[in-house]
Amino acid sequence: MEAKVLGMEQNLHYLKGDFGREKENLTRLEITNLKNNEDFKNVIGSIQNEFGGKLEIKMTDLVNRLLLEQEERLRAIDEVKYQVEFKDKLNSEKSKQEREEMRDRYSAMDSVVKSEFQRKDEAILGLQQSLETQLRTINGWIKQEELARNQQEINLRTEIARA
Repeated sequence: MEAKVLGMEQNLHYLKGDFGREKENLTRLEITNLKNNEDFKNVIGSIQNEFGGKLEIKMTDLVNRLLLEQEERLRAIDEVKYQVEFKDKLNSEKSKQEREEMRDRYSAMDSVVKSEFQRKDEAILGLQQSLETQLRTINGWIKQEELARNQQEINLRTEIARA
């Protein structure tokens, strides 16, 4: 029995040794697991940092590109507005110039028409005066003819009365 107790104690001692070794192995596994977890966290953290940096760079590039495109669009819009305003200004100046030209033409035409009317009025007045002069001359001739005829009648009557 003592041998059995001794055998059992020895087995118990072996079991305690095995248990201690297993406990050490388990502790080493836990430490390795923790190291692996830290390494995993570090790898994940570096991947996150790397992708975060790349994402930030990409987002910055995208935002910069969008801002540049917006500035280009605004410049294009301003340029179109300037061109429209310039064309409107040219059209208004052209329209104003055409109106002035038409006024000048109407004014020139009006002065030509007035001078023509004045010339015609003067010609009509000259013709009227010439006609009146001719009528007076003709009236004078008619009166002379009447006087001459009256004189001839008187002379004929006197000759008839004498004869």
